[in-house]
Amino acid sequence: MTEFLYTVETPSNFEDGNIETSSLDKANDLCFDLSQEYGYSCVRCNISGEIVADYGNIMPLIEEGIV
Repeated sequence: MTEFLYTVETPSNFEDGNIETSSLDKANDLCFDLSQEYGYSCVRCNISGEIVADYGNIMPLIEEGIV
């Protein structure tokens, strides 16, 4: 079983869910693209649990109760 280092989380993308990868460059590229489409996306390190990159505005998602 492969352990991925990063998870791209896009809270308002209910169809595809989270995307996992071991490449930080790929995670950042996906995160940016998804933020353009869905308004907000972030990259989480699966080792530390910290968000290492985020794009977009999370505030509308908080107001809608999505996050």
